[in-house]
Parts: sequence; C-alpha cells; structure tokens
Amino acid sequence: MTPRAATLPRHPAFARVKHLIAEITGMVFYADKEETLAAVLHRRLADLGLGDLDAYAARLGDPEERELLISEVVIGETYFLRDLAQWRALETVVLPALIRGNAGIRRLRCWSAGCATGAEPYTLTILLREKFAESLADWDVTILGTDLDRRALEAARAGVYGAWAFRAAPETFQEQWFAERGGRWELDPALRGSVEFRCHNLVSDAIPPDGTAFDLILCRNVMIYFDAPTIAALAKAFHGALAEEGWLVVGHAEPSARVFADFETVMLPDTTLYRRGRPGSTPKPARPRPAP
Repeated sequence: MTPRAATLPRHPAFARVKHLIAEITGMVFYADKEETLAAVLHRRLADLGLGDLDAYAARLGDPEERELLISEVVIGETYFLRDLAQWRALETVVLPALIRGNAGIRRLRCWSAGCATGAEPYTLTILLREKFAESLADWDVTILGTDLDRRALEAARAGVYGAWAFRAAPETFQEQWFAERGGRWELDPALRGSVEFRCHNLVSDAIPPDGTAFDLILCRNVMIYFDAPTIAALAKAFHGALAEEGWLVVGHAEPSARVFADFETVMLPDTTLYRRGRPGSTPKPARPRPAP
C-alpha cells in the first residue's frame, strides 16, 4: 500500500531524494517545502504501485524515472506577455539598440533560458514579427528556448495552449497569432518553426548551450529557486555568454543588482535590465532611462 504523503518527510530516504533533486536541478525551493515535495513523491509512488520510499529511491537509478520526477518538481509557471513592462522595454529600448548595433552583421541571436512550455520565446518571436519585421527582413535571426523538463519542451514544440496562458495578453494577441481548436489555441505554424527548443540544464550543462554568443538572454523567474553560489555562477556565465553590448533580462523577484556587478545596470520604467559592455570597459552604475 502506498504510504500517506504526510508520513514521507519522516522516512530516511526522503532526505536522499531531496538532495538528488537539488543536485540535478540546483533548486533549493524544496528545502522548506517538504509537504509540497511529499505530495509529488506520493503521486509517483502511487503511479508506480510502490509501497516504500526506499524502493522509489532505488528506482531513481533509472534515467527515465529521474526525468519524470524532474518534470513533477520543476516550477513551470509561464504565460504570454508576462511582466508587460519588460516586453515594453524590449520593444522600445533593447531590440532597437541591438538592431542598430548589429546592422553590419545582420544577425540577432536570442536565448530564453528556462522557457518551460514556450510562452516566453514565442512572445519574443511574435514581438519581432509584429514590430520589427521590416528591419529584420533579411537578417539571420535565431531564437533558442531551453529547459531541463523534456515534457515541457514537448508541449512547447506543439505550441497549443489553454486560455489561462493568455491571461496577461489582449484578445487581439490571441486572435492574430493563434487558431482556436476545441477550446485550446494553436500557434501559427510559421511562428512555431522560428523557435528552436533544446533540453539544457543551467546547473550542469555548458553555457552558452551551443558555444556561440547571444545578443539577448532572457532568464526570468528561474534563479529565484537556486541557492546563492549557483546564482552567482550563473550571473558570470550569462555575462560570458553575451556578445558585446548584449542584454540580460531577469525576473523582478530575482537577486539584487549586486549579483550582476559585471554588467551595466540599466533602469527603465518599472523594470531593471543588465547589459554587457565592451571588453575592458568598467560596468556602469544603475542609471535611469526616460520613459519611451
């Protein structure tokens, strides 16, 4: 019989499983969320018909089961046009600056790190199509979305969403770029094809994921689940993964600007972004930009 979820945190194997999750994902979220993790493990035990957490801990030697568990514990909250002030900053400041700066090479490389089911990179490709299609008509534009959750990436590639994914978007956004299919909304296939999705672990895999520099990195509401050393290491890795004058966008709840001391801090209306300077330049302190 499957043990009750409430008893699992007292089991000797519970700490081992929690440590394995933190080791694989970097997430320390469950350090003080034992009831939440216990509920996840209870579901896995029930699905597998296991009556003991030791047996499940042994089962985690199977890579397929580890992936299933990671899919359960990773926080995959995402929706279109999340944090609208940041999308306005991208439209009015960041993307125009990148287009001006890259006019000579006519190339734009963007990375959505921790993209979950794809709303963020798809929002970016829609923004580029809607506002900058003429400017980028003959450019080499790359948008890469990565996540460690393979099931989330499968959903991202399918590009089909429920109404809740559009809770921050106007109806015109939904109607222009998606087709209604039985109560769900399917993204225009041409836009689906403009984003590449790839499995990538920010904690253990190489950054950047394909060895080339990016002009724009979005990693929003991901690092809040990591511990301080992991966040510091990621900040440095993102700095190294950006091209000169490249931009990093993180979530409003991410760590303080001190973590991003290697970057120029740019304050915009209702958001703060980070930019990599040229080699040898000194990072500039936070400075406000006028509202567009």
